Amino acid sequence: MDASGLPFKGPNQTAGQFLSDTIVARELKGVNFSYKPIYDSNLKNAGEAVLGQKSFIGPQAFNPELIGKRSLFSKPLTQRQTAAWVQLHEDLHQRIFQRAAQSSKWRQLFKNPTAEHKYMDEVLNRYFQMRGW
Repeated sequence: MDASGLPFKGPNQTAGQFLSDTIVARELKGVNFSYKPIYDSNLKNAGEAVLGQKSFIGPQAFNPELIGKRSLFSKPLTQRQTAAWVQLHEDLHQRIFQRAAQSSKWRQLFKNPTAEHKYMDEVLNRYFQMRGW
């Protein structure tokens, strides 16, 4: 096991975490994540939020075709922008979960995955437009 408590998976795990950390430090500088995204090379999804505990991203997070239909942009996202989208998406799950404990408005959103994802896509599209991506 490595320091994160995950089974160490060799160079791919290390390179993936390095890339994830670099994106957080550069493209997403100033974003206060609820949980630092952890790269998991065995993750089948692009990302996964273990609510109230951790956020993971996997190899699919770097696939630009993944987000193409969810973003409102005419030009395709880069690999790094796609990974940033996934990292922010998973953090939004964490934030909605935290707010749901305090507010019925957020609890209703949390209980409806379709509405939650629609809201998250709107937030991410606004964020990406604000960044000029």
